[in-house]
This record gives sequence, structure tokens and C-alpha cells, in this order.
Amino acid sequence: MRGADNEIPFLLAEGRDISRRKLAEIALKESEEKYRLIAENSPDMIFFLDTTGTVRYINPLGARAMLTTPENLTGKNLFSLFRPEIAEKYMVAIRGIVARRIPVRNEVFEHLPSGQFWLDVRLIPLLDPSGSVFGILGLIHDISHRKQAENALRESEEKYRLLVENTHDIIYLIKPDGVFTFVSPSFTELLGYRMEDVIGQSFQKFVHPDDIALCKEALDAVVSTGQGMAGVEYRVIHANGSVRVHTSSVSPIADKTGTVMTYLGNARDITEMKQVQNAIKESNRKLNLLSSITRHDVANQLTVMQGYAQLAALRKPDPVVTDFLLKISSSIETIQHQFDFAKTYQDMGAHAPVWVAVRDVIESVRPPLMNLDMRCDSWEIFADPMISKVFLNLFDNAARYGQTVTAVTVRCGLNEDGEILITFADNGIGIPLDEKQKIFLKGYGKHTGFGLFLAREILAITGIEIHETGMHGKGATFEITVPKGAYRSAEK
Repeated sequence: MRGADNEIPFLLAEGRDISRRKLAEIALKESEEKYRLIAENSPDMIFFLDTTGTVRYINPLGARAMLTTPENLTGKNLFSLFRPEIAEKYMVAIRGIVARRIPVRNEVFEHLPSGQFWLDVRLIPLLDPSGSVFGILGLIHDISHRKQAENALRESEEKYRLLVENTHDIIYLIKPDGVFTFVSPSFTELLGYRMEDVIGQSFQKFVHPDDIALCKEALDAVVSTGQGMAGVEYRVIHANGSVRVHTSSVSPIADKTGTVMTYLGNARDITEMKQVQNAIKESNRKLNLLSSITRHDVANQLTVMQGYAQLAALRKPDPVVTDFLLKISSSIETIQHQFDFAKTYQDMGAHAPVWVAVRDVIESVRPPLMNLDMRCDSWEIFADPMISKVFLNLFDNAARYGQTVTAVTVRCGLNEDGEILITFADNGIGIPLDEKQKIFLKGYGKHTGFGLFLAREILAITGIEIHETGMHGKGATFEITVPKGAYRSAEK
């Protein structure tokens, strides 16, 4: 201010505190920078359009989807970026949002310059203080992988649905208490009950009373151990009252955490198969009975013939007759061996294969005076019950034809193919190279010619093979190869 003499005696100054405003500006700038960083590094495509469809902002990911940069897109209208019909489709959506002022969200399949994508699109109207829409915020997430997984799951579900609905076996889900929660349509086809009359019912309603305990024991074992079970054979009652025979397998079904959710079963009707098996068994029984009676009667007559031949020989006939009598006796003896072979061959496969300990079966037929070095302590093999005749024949051949045999060595172990190799070797003269295959032929040999032929046939019932691999002059070596699934260790 100036005084009377036009001098300035003092200055009048006014100050205003703008700290809050500056702090607010700094905070706003920091906030804008933070959200800019978030938008530009977002895994989603983010953009802002005004109500005319002009791009005001787009993040780098969104620009990459258009095969360009944000700078090249900002300020451009949708009609300059897409074909007219596509741009108009987008503008219709924008006009609808402007009119209704509510967000929209859709999953769409779009063709963009960078490729084809399934997209989760969210469009959010931005309102000014008066409530009018001044722009659209777009958030787009690529869901192509999820859609592919959903489609794969849908196709898989459809495939298994068709499989379950068209399989001839009964597929079922069952609870620990034995109540069905699902059965396939084949339940109706095979047993005559409607599916709605089965679901929610206990299996006991459909199983033969005498087999309920068996089925319950099998289900309880699966529930308690958590291990599946197969081959449970039982009878069921058809809706018409007839009895059918089924075989079933049951397995626990667990979620990702290992928690058992339910139990899945597969049942197969084996009625006709059992009828055929029983018919074959009865037919074999009759044939075996006839064969046994025939052998017995013929053997008696052969004994009589042998007796008369021996009596005739005691009369000391002329040399020609004596020679004839010797040939008759030899023929009778051959016929008797043939009958013995027929009986043995008849018994092969007559009984189900069993698990036998290799060491025990060899020890049971070992000749008392034969030295034996065996290392097969823990191995068991699945073989015909006549397996003992195989090793009995090997011991007999060693003693009969080995000439210098004093000891037998037996070893068991895995070969490079994961099979068990049982090696039976003696220290005799061995087998000539040209006879190694012939010795397994029926009738070949110096005695009956049936021993090794029968041994090979007995082993073949469960897929076991036998070969002679020794060196002539250094002893015979028989290698018995037991395939996977036909051996186990008793120690496990």
C-alpha cells in the first residue's frame, strides 16, 4: 500500500495453504500410475470406448490381440477396425448398454486378427455425475483353454454315457450299505426290472437268498480294504422268477483327495456259459467213465493174454513159435503203456490249475539216492496239478539215460524278459544236438516215448514252455520258462 507521499510504507501479503490439494494431486497421480501399471500388466484385455465406439484406451494385451500397438488403436472408431457388419454388431451392444445403463457379460467365440478365441466379455457403463453414460469399460478374459477342457469333458462324458447305455453288461453304482444309486439300462434288459424300481433298493432284493451272504462279504471286503474285487459269482432272480448266474467286479471310486465317493460295479450274465460248462463237464464225466471201464476191461483181457503167452512159452515150443510168443508179449506190454499214457493224458486239464511251490513239488518226487542242489526257495508257479509228473519224468530220464548222472542242479530266477526261468541240469552225458527237438515228440525215445511229450503238454496248459539247452557230453539242461502272471514269490 502507498502512503500520502506515494511511498510504500509496508506490503500486504496473503498466503493460502494448498498442501492438501498438492497431496491430493500427488495421490491422484500415484493412483493413476498404479492403475495404469495394473491395466498394462493385466492378464485380461482392458479397453475404454466412448459412446460413439471410438477407442480412448486399450492395454498392450488387447492391442496384441489386434496385432498392433495401443498407440495405433487409440482414437480409432470400431468401423475403421472391423468389417462393417462386425462393427455394427458391437455398436448395437454399446447402444443397449447406454440405454439400459447396466453391465453385460457374455461368453463369445470371436475371430480376431491374432486368431480365434473363446472370450469372457464384460462391458461396464461409466456414468457421469448426472447419471448419463459417457463411456464403456471393457474387460475381456481369454477362456479358450477352459472351453477346450469343457468340450473335451463333454465329449468324454458323452462317450462314456453311450458306452454305459449300450454295453451288454450291467454297470452300477452302489453304496457301502448295498443300496444302488445307479444302474445301466442293461439291468432292465437282462433281469426285467425297471431302472426306477432298482435305484434306491438294496442288492439283496435281487440276489438269490443263498448267495446274499457271499455278495455282502465281498462288498464289505472292498469297503474295508479300499481294494477292488473281481470274479464274484452268484445267482440273481429275474423279474419273471427264473434264476440267472452273474459274475461281478466292484471297485471304490475316490475323488482327488483320495476320499471314496461311491463304489462302481460291473456285472455280467454268465448263465449260458455255465450251462455249456456244466454240459461239457457232464459229457467229459461220461466219456471218462466209459474210457475207464473200457481200459479196465481191456487191461484184464491183456493180462489174460499175457498169462497164456507165458504158459505157452513154458511148453518150450519150437524157436519160431517162441519168437512169436515174445512178440505177442512185447505187443501186449506196448498196449499197456498206451493205456497208461491215455489215462495220464485224460487227466490233464481235468482240474483247475493251482499255485504250487517249486521247491516242494521237486522235493516230493526227488529220487532218494540222487544228489540235489536246489535254489528255488520262494517261487510259486501256477500250473496243472499234474506238474509233479513233469519233474518226476526229468529225474527219471536223468537216471535212465544220463548214464553217468550223480547229481542234479535246479535254479530259479528272473530272466531279462521278466519271466521266471527254472533250470534243471544233470551231470550226465547230455543229449545230441539233432535230438533236442525230437525228444518232445510223442513216441520218440528208447522207452515209452511219452514222458517228455506229456511234460510239455502239462506245462503248456498254463502257458509254460520247456526246452533242452545243454551241451552234449556235459549233461542235459532243461529250461522251463514261466510267463508273467503265472508265478509269484511266496515271500511277498
